[in-house]
Amino acid sequence: MALEIVSEIVSEVKNILDSLLPDYKRLHYEFDVSSNNERGITKRFGFIPEAASFKEGSALGFTTMEHDFQLILVTDFQNKDDDSSQAIAVQGLYSKAHEVLKNLQSKPLTLPTSGYRVLLISGISFDAPEYINENSTVVLRANFNFTYRFRNNC
Repeated sequence: MALEIVSEIVSEVKNILDSLLPDYKRLHYEFDVSSNNERGITKRFGFIPEAASFKEGSALGFTTMEHDFQLILVTDFQNKDDDSSQAIAVQGLYSKAHEVLKNLQSKPLTLPTSGYRVLLISGISFDAPEYINENSTVVLRANFNFTYRFRNNC
């Protein structure tokens, strides 16, 4: 059941991102962002699972997991006379990431297929912006932890 929950979380969050970021498209390559076509990588997003661990003190009959996920936001920029385009691109990605995180924390995330709920979203951090495609594309990664519980007999 744990693997299905992870798939459901990823799917549900991507659906939320589709509606929350209507001018963004899904990345074709989320795990290796640099594999995306360098043209047309403006305003893209990804959402991927990362490390997970069992949480101590689980309720009888249930397993509680803490699972890290990563939001990936990507856009292009072109510096001409200075780095103002780069600064605007980075600030825009931070703004979008903040909007996403506020939305995810504003209401319970109930998984439609299993009916389980994410209990807590915490541990939010940002990696330093990274630059790819000869420094013309900026990638911002926001990391956060989802705590969820599932029945042991599933």
